[in-house]
Formats: sequence, C-alpha cells, structure tokens
Amino acid sequence: MIKLRVHVFIIVILFLANIWVWPNIVNSSDEKLVVNFFDVGQGDAALIEAPNNFQVLIDGGPDNSILTKLGLAMPKSDKIIELIVISHPDKDHISGLVEVLRRYKVENVLATLVEHDLADYEEFKKLIKEKSIPVVLAKTPMRLYFGESYIDILHPFEVPTGMADDINTNATSIVAKLVYGSDSVLFTGDLEDSQERGLLLKSLDVDSDILKAAHHGSKSSSGEEFLKAVSPEYAVISAGRNNRYGHPHQEVVERLKAFGASVLATSQLGDIVFESEGFGWRLVEN
Repeated sequence: MIKLRVHVFIIVILFLANIWVWPNIVNSSDEKLVVNFFDVGQGDAALIEAPNNFQVLIDGGPDNSILTKLGLAMPKSDKIIELIVISHPDKDHISGLVEVLRRYKVENVLATLVEHDLADYEEFKKLIKEKSIPVVLAKTPMRLYFGESYIDILHPFEVPTGMADDINTNATSIVAKLVYGSDSVLFTGDLEDSQERGLLLKSLDVDSDILKAAHHGSKSSSGEEFLKAVSPEYAVISAGRNNRYGHPHQEVVERLKAFGASVLATSQLGDIVFESEGFGWRLVEN
C-alpha cells in the first residue's frame, strides 16, 4: 500500500462520533440497521446501513456494478460513505471501489499494508492520497463504534505486509464482526481454514447470527470447527452465476447446512438483505 501516515486518532474520532450520533439515533423513528450483501458477480461487496445514515462498505466487487447497488440502497441525497473496509486487495474485492472513491465522499478507509500490482489498486491508492482520506491499519484488537453498533476486528493479528506475488493475500483478510444489540454478522473476506483455526486458538468471539462465508464458498474455507464456533443461523455466499471456480463448492454448502445454517447465495437469489432493530434479524424479501 502507498506509504500513508497511520492516523491513530481516527479510532478516537470514530469513538467520539458514537457519542455525537447517539442522541439522533435515540430520537429517530427508524432504528433499523440494514446489511446488504450485494450481487456483484464473482466477488464480495456488503453495505452496512446503521441508523442516522452511517454507512460502512466492506469491499466493492470486481467491477462498477457496485455503483448501481449503492445508488439503489442509499438515499439519493447521501453521497457520503463513512467507512470503507478493504478485506484484502484482490480484484474481486477492490476493483469496484475505484469509482466509489471518485463518486462518493469517503471519510475513512480500513485496510492492511499488503501490496498488489493490480492497476485498479494502484488507482485506488492514488485517489486516497489525492483526496487525503485517512487510513486506519487493521489489527486485532480494534473496535470501531458508530451509534449503538460497533465492529470488532478479529483478524489480522498483526498488520500484514508484502507483495501479492509473494504471499497468500486471502490469508491476510480482515475479519470483522458487526454487533447491534443482540444481533451479529461475521464478515470473513477470503480467509482460509488455517486462519480460521488461528481465530479459534486465540479464543476470539466468532459466534454470530449471520456468517458471510469466506472465499465465495470455497472448500479451502469454512472448516468444521470454525462453523461449530460461529454457529450461524444464516450463511451468505457471495459468488457469480456459473463461475469458473465452481463456487460455492457443494461440500461447503452441505457442511454449512449440517451446522444448522440456512444457506443463501447471491448467485441464486441476487442481493440478500437483512434488517435488525437489535433483537433479531429479518430477511427482506426481494
């Protein structure tokens, strides 16, 4: 990643924003939190819409289809995204974010120091520098507050560095747990089985109602012990229709079902949307 200064105070700013936003949320007639798992083909993109119009975009998919998704999900007058999280800098997670940076005011970016020679990633870094967008480096433990909600960063344990050609970028994925009241979602990027076991060895709280299944439902992820610890009610798989990788792998789908999860795939259902008021998720019908 471009040599951006690490603005540690951004964490403090986000925490203070919690105090500032709180009264507006309490007085709001709509206290729903919405999580959109967008159908962006063979890639990942999810938008968290918290009360008071606080948006967190996790990844942006492989192309500009994310712009249409954001245009439909967000109020027309809202051109601000408070936080973008880059799980890791692979094309199917980051390429769509270039145009997002051009068309929206992005207030913060959460990322790692993994480098990639991907042209879209280079342009993304260039835009961050030009727009002076603060960058926070992801490392556990870290908690980001926004209103009554917060995100816990569970992975990576240290800020990863290196070139994509030399390291397994999937293994560096940011894992983020969203919590709103008694409800939770676990976003896993493209984390693989060995890193999943690492989370368990550190006794981190991965138990969640909704699991964004890692690596588009690849058999290299979603290990049995990990799924047992997460014990999701729903498992969302973000994958493209008839993709060349065969995602999601049938054995992973069966494994998820064996642990009691209702499996929902963007390749079959399109966008998948959940709503919560802090005491139970509702799956929004398309």
